[in-house]
Amino acid sequence: MSQHVWINFDESIEPDNRFWITNRFVFSNIFNRAKALFRPAELVCQEAGYQEWGIEGLELSYVDKNCFSIFCARCEETFNKYPDEKAMEYENSSEDRRGTYEHVAWEWTEILNRLRLDVRCDPVWIAEYIIKNP
Repeated sequence: MSQHVWINFDESIEPDNRFWITNRFVFSNIFNRAKALFRPAELVCQEAGYQEWGIEGLELSYVDKNCFSIFCARCEETFNKYPDEKAMEYENSSEDRRGTYEHVAWEWTEILNRLRLDVRCDPVWIAEYIIKNP
């Protein structure tokens, strides 16, 4: 089953860069890990980013700038910790799973690139936020 991440409706961004479609395995690997890193003070932003749109995925178009930036920061933070022990255990559990983490990482990079295209993803704001909220 396909899972979608709708990032925005910004017409200044090419249509293919406004969303990402993947499978449930990759989607869960990325977004369940990122969701787990939200701090208690960020629960409102976590709810905004993870408000599911049916069973198809995430809709981020209506998330405000600060919460969107926090969402981006948590996705980036999680990516920097990947592959983790859980991913490597899965990878090494059978021969047909070899290369799984590389595929997840590649798709994750594509999603991060699309998130960064959005004007709500403010690298300066994110850097300051991370310093203030380690």
